[in-house]
Amino acid sequence: MASSGLCAGEEATRLTFGFNSGMTVDTLRSAWVWWVITRKDQISKCLTEKMLTYALGRKLGFRDRPQIHANTEALGARGDGLRDLVELVVASDAFGEREQKTASQ
Repeated sequence: MASSGLCAGEEATRLTFGFNSGMTVDTLRSAWVWWVITRKDQISKCLTEKMLTYALGRKLGFRDRPQIHANTEALGARGDGLRDLVELVVASDAFGEREQKTASQ
């Protein structure tokens, strides 16, 4: 029989947290889901930046901000899928310019 970590006669206490939005969190999983839902735009932007950095092979600069914004908006409109993000990065102007520079060298 597996030990629950409780002493004999002790009951488990379940902590529940409520938020202004009406959502309650009572497990680590539900806390994670809440965190992802409330920061969806930030996560999409961060993943877009990371993917563009990797695809371009350089650090992103000020001139890349419009591309990041456009890809993040388009990603949200397409459902926030990773496959959609890869397609958007490959179809981006910044990636196309990189390919042209590589071919001309």
